[in-house]
Amino acid sequence: MEEKDTDLDKLLSQMKAKDETIKFYSVNNDYAIKNNNTFKGEIDLLKKEKDDSDTKIRELERRIDEMYVSRKSESAMLLEIEHLKDDNIRLLQMLKTTEEVFYNIIKYKKLF
Repeated sequence: MEEKDTDLDKLLSQMKAKDETIKFYSVNNDYAIKNNNTFKGEIDLLKKEKDDSDTKIRELERRIDEMYVSRKSESAMLLEIEHLKDDNIRLLQMLKTTEEVFYNIIKYKKLF
C-alpha cells in the first residue's frame, strides 16, 4: 500500500508541476495577447498617419502641378503679348509708309 501512496504522491507532484507549467504558459499567453493588441493599435495609428501623409503629398503635388501650369500659361501669355506688341510696331511702320493712310492720319489728328 505504501508503494501505491508513493506512486500517488509522485503523480500528484507531477500534476502540480504541470499545473504550474500551464499557469505559466497561460500568463505568458495573456501577456502576448495584450502586447499583440497594443501592437495592432500602434500599427493602425501608423497606417492612418501614413494615409494622411500620402493624402497631403498628393495634394501638394497637385498644387505644384497647378502652379507649374499657371506659370507656364503666364509665361506663354507674356510671350504672346510681346509678339503682339512687335506686330503692332511692324504694322504701324507699314502704315506710315502708305501715303493714303498717312494723309488720313494727319487729317484725323487735325480734327482733334
